[in-house]
Amino acid sequence: GFGKTLSGTYCIIDKILENKKQNIAIIGPTWKHVKNIMVEGRSGILNNFPHKIEYFSTKGILKYGNTTCYLFSAESYNSLRGHEFGWAWIDELGSCSYSEEIFDQITMCLRQQDSKMIITTTPCDIPILHYINSNKKTHITSGTSFENRENLSELFIQNIEKYQGSHFEQQEILGQLISTSSNWKLSDIQCYDPILLDSIKFEHIIIGVDPAIGRGTTGIIITGFYRGNSYILEDLSTSESILQWSETIINKYRYYED
Repeated sequence: GFGKTLSGTYCIIDKILENKKQNIAIIGPTWKHVKNIMVEGRSGILNNFPHKIEYFSTKGILKYGNTTCYLFSAESYNSLRGHEFGWAWIDELGSCSYSEEIFDQITMCLRQQDSKMIITTTPCDIPILHYINSNKKTHITSGTSFENRENLSELFIQNIEKYQGSHFEQQEILGQLISTSSNWKLSDIQCYDPILLDSIKFEHIIIGVDPAIGRGTTGIIITGFYRGNSYILEDLSTSESILQWSETIINKYRYYED
């Protein structure tokens, strides 16, 4: 809700209007994303470009004067091979299935002296974004959905306020790059009434198993995930035999599947 896609659009439009002889790469997680959001969408290039720009949708090309923009889906990152670009724009890198591959491939295509890459993305907890964030040559601009309040409906603002204090709010609304892989702190853990947990329709439920070596304890934890938070539903860790605890897992799988 901060307006990051529109920011990327205006940046690319400025480069196109320089009317230099240059090629620009425009990359999104999927072809539909590139077409429907980055190019044809409300915040896309076509709806914000001040002049008539040639758009060859079947070829994946935008052309204005001496500048040509080539459209790519991150799913087909190998199609970048052989190209050379002065600028590149990647939208939602954090949502790309092949985020590291597309970043590596486009980096190899930016070989000119003044080549630059623009990345507009929700700061998902993935290695490539942590790498980019820590790079001293990276210029970071961040913002929250609340800062863009005047362009958002009041109902939307009211709806997102319920996520206050959650990891979902930190990442999706406040635009913060957080690491969920670090060790848990006691302050991160809250206790909930079992009755409350019964009322939650979890998005995912995972049964985690750490098999024992020898006569040790097999760790079995059942976790539910809902709106960016994790809930420990059951701890079934046991010293039983593999036949016994595997049967327990199967029964629990059937229970939660229903």
